[in-house]
Amino acid sequence: MKFLVATKSISVRDLRRWKFLCFTAILLGTFLVASSSSAGYITLVDSFAPLPPSPHVYEMIWNGSELYEGPGAIGTGFGTGGPGDGQQPMNLQFVPGLLVQTPFVIHGILGSVINLVSLPNSTAFFDATLDIIPVGGAHWGIPATGPATITNLGSGISVILQPLGRAAFEIWSTDPVEASGDVENPVLLLAGMIEKAAITSFFGTPVGAVLSADVTYTGGAILDAAGFDEVKGGFSWTLLSTPIFSVNPVTKYLAAFEANATGQFYAVPEPGTLALLCIGGLGLAGYAWRKRR
Repeated sequence: MKFLVATKSISVRDLRRWKFLCFTAILLGTFLVASSSSAGYITLVDSFAPLPPSPHVYEMIWNGSELYEGPGAIGTGFGTGGPGDGQQPMNLQFVPGLLVQTPFVIHGILGSVINLVSLPNSTAFFDATLDIIPVGGAHWGIPATGPATITNLGSGISVILQPLGRAAFEIWSTDPVEASGDVENPVLLLAGMIEKAAITSFFGTPVGAVLSADVTYTGGAILDAAGFDEVKGGFSWTLLSTPIFSVNPVTKYLAAFEANATGQFYAVPEPGTLALLCIGGLGLAGYAWRKRR
């Protein structure tokens, strides 16, 4: 009898309120599960690639001890020493330079376009430049930290692993320096510090990659659009090399090569960042509940 009385005393408004709160709890729970598993990282750059395609102008160079950007990764900028197409649309681009795409809408940068159809809510930058900056006494870029290792996987397949150390990097909206040496005004898109990385490749083939899961992103318009001041992450760059990958029999390091390259950069938010997102979701749910009242 008491149960029936209690049930009758629950108003329609109370039932709606409880249904709304239960729905909100389920929604936020789903968000938490997704954030902690498959959505544990955020793509910052979903693609960089040469534009126009330039198979004989290489984006990466390995000199036998250091990895650094090749001429294909440097935009022609605003200068008089080349086409100067840094602010021009895609159909007016000349070799070299990179097409950098990010899954964020970023307004106001010359030499870019916001995609509304093929890749909605993303931005593409034409004639971008990748700059790998040596640190700690290195001369060109990311230095080797030791000899390469070769692992036989069987069936005639062997993998080369060349360990790499520290370097900084920057991606600019075009080439930041003219041929004359005058500093121009491009926009910094992404910057960070590579703590360690590795070149992996299949022995005797042109197929390889540069991988790192230890990058600290420190600035740039893309990082701002993602909502971070500083965040950890990594990258994956694919390589197609000339000549084929091998090991120098004298130095025991990966033999020198030049490579066409494409790549991606990602960030991994800390758990505290995800918690803030959830708090924001709870705040929105509370606001909606108050509006319903």
